Amino acid sequence: SNLMPDKWICSYNPDRRHNTCSAAEEDWGNLEQGYEFVYSKYNLGSLVWCKMQGYPWWPGMIDNDPLTRTFYYKHANSQLPDKYHVTFFGIQATRAWIGKKYIKVYNPDDEEDRLKYDQRKSGKGMREAIAMANQAFHLELNDRKKIYGF
Repeated sequence: SNLMPDKWICSYNPDRRHNTCSAAEEDWGNLEQGYEFVYSKYNLGSLVWCKMQGYPWWPGMIDNDPLTRTFYYKHANSQLPDKYHVTFFGIQATRAWIGKKYIKVYNPDDEEDRLKYDQRKSGKGMREAIAMANQAFHLELNDRKKIYGF
């Protein structure tokens, strides 16, 4: 049996500090010095499709830049990343900073993506990159980062 009701509203939360929809889910005001809170759609190890000018959409993984040791770039006064660092799948691994509007979630089970990136119509490089992304999809996150990250 399902313990959660089909429809959940904030007032169902038994914790009085969090049982209104206007209450924050977490208190981020007490972060240790040197840390910041960032609202990120993608995390380290997320699989994505990316678009760079002059290239087709290509599968990749959100990864730390080996120089900056970070996987996102944001303006100082923002909590939202503008760019993400991506390692592209393929025989020769390449990487780049990609604007957030040129990134979308990679899911090998997505029917629309399968049609859009039909491997029979793609070159050998794209077929190899998709095969690697599909292998990475089935790995535990830490293994994925170890095998495919910089």
